[in-house]
Amino acid sequence: MENNSDNSTSSNFSDQSKEDQSDLPDEFTNLIQVNRSPSKFVNAIHFATQKFMLSKYWVIFLSLAIIINLILIICTNFLSEFEEIQFIGFDLDNTLINYHIGELCVLVFNSIMRYIVKQQDYNNSLLALSYDPKIILKGSVIDREKGNILKIDSKKQIVQAHHGTQSENLDLSIYDINELFRYEGNTSDRWWSIYSYFELSMASVYLNLVDQIDKNVIPKFPYIKIKELIFNSLLFNFLTFENGFYYREIEKNPSKYIKRSKKTQKLLLQLKKEKKIVFFITNSNVEYGKFVLKYALGENFSELFNFQVYHASKPRFFCERSPFRTTENTKKPLLKIELSGEYVGGNHGDLMKQFLDYSKKFQVSSKVAYFGDHLISDIKESKKFAFWKTILIIEEMNNDKSKEKWGSCFGTKEEGSTFMTKLINSYSDYVVINLDEFYDDYTSKKLKDNNIKKLSKN
Repeated sequence: MENNSDNSTSSNFSDQSKEDQSDLPDEFTNLIQVNRSPSKFVNAIHFATQKFMLSKYWVIFLSLAIIINLILIICTNFLSEFEEIQFIGFDLDNTLINYHIGELCVLVFNSIMRYIVKQQDYNNSLLALSYDPKIILKGSVIDREKGNILKIDSKKQIVQAHHGTQSENLDLSIYDINELFRYEGNTSDRWWSIYSYFELSMASVYLNLVDQIDKNVIPKFPYIKIKELIFNSLLFNFLTFENGFYYREIEKNPSKYIKRSKKTQKLLLQLKKEKKIVFFITNSNVEYGKFVLKYALGENFSELFNFQVYHASKPRFFCERSPFRTTENTKKPLLKIELSGEYVGGNHGDLMKQFLDYSKKFQVSSKVAYFGDHLISDIKESKKFAFWKTILIIEEMNNDKSKEKWGSCFGTKEEGSTFMTKLINSYSDYVVINLDEFYDDYTSKKLKDNNIKKLSKN
């Protein structure tokens, strides 16, 4: 799940002052520009128009050139392309479901820390530690061996490094120039990529525990072992809906953490009205997924989707062959699925077979579009392995709260664009702030620069 500020959707990235935008690298500035360059055909029309400027027909030809240019722009924009896509999928957390991010990150941080303190019998003073969004950067990388958090540029060079929660920038000479040569954005044993609000909260726990080791508040052990403490806490808090501090608090106070969205509901209804096949694929378990969907979208949320997939284990959903199972019988693998019902597990290969059969039967497009907030699990892997059209949800386009310490998570003029920005350019077809903003554009049939950004392919 992800976000940063409850008010993040109230301000638009495109409304930043020129001073704010001047801090961004050119590569990122390209993200907020809609490509409207005319075609060669239109250029020819313009040339012909110039030839007739001195004749009485010049007004007619000029008007014709303008009209053709506008038609080509309209016909090639995102909305017209999206309307041709038959299969529309969504991630759940921070895509279909919007959270009060400040409250959510605090809850995730506290839930993880409570379990670790209890299980390790640490001093209860650790429970006074709190989540601070300013020490964490979306798109950053945690060096789990050294206890450092890194900001890296598009060439995988480290431009900032901090130890634990400390604000002082480390001497970058401690890292070799090719230290991250093989890094491609995915998490490994040493490098931990931070791309979601859940990961921001978990990384904050990690960095705080690094501080406690350094201060001898807790027994010394290798920093890389902290991941085991966090992993065990995740199993306790998120494996089943009945257990854990997180689920119990969400169930007790849903309005404190979950936003209700009429516009998301209307968007899904509109897509169903247009005969699209609408689905979601989430890593959340069935009980939690249904609870938040029911609260956010209403008791009859199931009617908004043709089918639902829980416990999908993305990104493995896109690169492995785990079988689908029904939610009623999670132990029996299915040889074939239908484009209806509720499933757990699965893989994109079996799903695409059904999409292709459907498209042949009804003579419709077999293209798939997928909305998600996680740059790796939702966007990179679905583009790389499934070749889906990808739409990234990233509210930092509105409000990047880490800028005070780090500069923008997209990059700065001095540092250049970040590796996250490079990944966005490489694997996202479009970037949108959230589904509410997307609904406004889609229903008004207009492409607004401040809501949907067509990415330039660098």
